[in-house]
Amino acid sequence: MNQSIAATLASLDEQVVAKTLGFEFTRAELAAAFALVENPENWKFPIDAVVAIAGPREIIAVVEAVKFFAGCVASFEWMPAVNGQAFARVKAAGYYAAIGA
Repeated sequence: MNQSIAATLASLDEQVVAKTLGFEFTRAELAAAFALVENPENWKFPIDAVVAIAGPREIIAVVEAVKFFAGCVASFEWMPAVNGQAFARVKAAGYYAAIGA
């Protein structure tokens, strides 16, 4: 890949693209959060994933990532903790349903 393109892509990942409830998230952080919940068959399909939740920042990152990448709102169903680790089932309509593309 051209170094100029790689540098541009790296700078885009460093940009703060969401600010909410006192937290700021870069595009790279939202991409990592979205990777936790995206549909493995196609990222535009409906979201239905169980994820480990470390704390409030991670919950908000997932919410913002789903809005940013899929254009819809995530819902959380809290599950029983396992060995002190919190888990949630995350659901969302997905990009196709939300955006129609």
